[in-house]
Amino acid sequence: MTSIVKDAQSDLSVLFFTPAVTQQVALINIETNDIAAFVVLQGRGMERGDVVVTAGHTNGWKWAWDKWWAIRRWGVNRYIGETPGDPLCAMAAFDNNGDPDECMLSVGDSGGPGFIRTGSGWKLATVNYAVDPYLFTFSTNPVSAFEASLFDYAGLYCATNGTWNYVPPEASPAPCLMSNTRTAKRVAWLTNIVDGIIFAADIGLVWRCETNRPSAENAAKGLWFEVVVTNAGPYTARDVLIGLTWHSGIRLRGGTATQGIWTTNGWVVSTLADGAAATLRVDTVVWRSNGQWGTNTASVAHSDKPDAVTSNNSATCAVYLPSTATRLLVD
Repeated sequence: MTSIVKDAQSDLSVLFFTPAVTQQVALINIETNDIAAFVVLQGRGMERGDVVVTAGHTNGWKWAWDKWWAIRRWGVNRYIGETPGDPLCAMAAFDNNGDPDECMLSVGDSGGPGFIRTGSGWKLATVNYAVDPYLFTFSTNPVSAFEASLFDYAGLYCATNGTWNYVPPEASPAPCLMSNTRTAKRVAWLTNIVDGIIFAADIGLVWRCETNRPSAENAAKGLWFEVVVTNAGPYTARDVLIGLTWHSGIRLRGGTATQGIWTTNGWVVSTLADGAAATLRVDTVVWRSNGQWGTNTASVAHSDKPDAVTSNNSATCAVYLPSTATRLLVD
């Protein structure tokens, strides 16, 4: 038995199974930077029909109703902005100079998925919604009307709310546009409808240390350490705080971070995208010798996302200070 809950503000729906079934499903995109993203779209709409020629140029294809076999199709496009008056939707154009696999929606494609790829894999980003315009004529006679996906419908009449309007030729083409519902704009609705949705981020730490220094080198020339933080996804982490403790026998004398702000006892990375990494490099100098081992430690103290893999949330770097401070040894 199944039930469907439909979003009243968009065409997004959630399908529930009773009894519940366990299966592998796509991750959901929750980032609003989906505009300008490369999106793979799927649908079961029309195949290409006859070529549409205007002003001596091929400008697209009619929808082939006789080839509507509900066979799954796919293509790619890039969103160029929010749909005017409807920020829940992203808008894409059917460009003549677009990607070789560029696509446009048609009847039958509604409700199909659109996926974007991030560091850890594919995420459901959009749901196919509508195309505008799609009904054209070469004159004001509606008897000759045809549905098509066009790179440039300038020089044709198109239907808007039942009224035929002529589109004069201009220097810039007038391509068909499509609007797709954005999952990133409906996260609050989704989490309210579906219990147990977790948008996690796997934050991991590792130390890199300078080793194999020449025995005659003076320790005062220093030794560097690096802390690398990675996000194995599947979601972007923000406000990542990494606590730092240092061996008592070394003194920090400077450092740089590829992202964020650091102090002697902490490092803050404001945004760490899915699949991204950041590095903190710190230069140190030996200022005390005691003939003992010690450690440098880094640990994840905070992130705005839960982390299901906690085994990599801390890392240490073993440090040995010989009885005479001629050089610093690490492993």
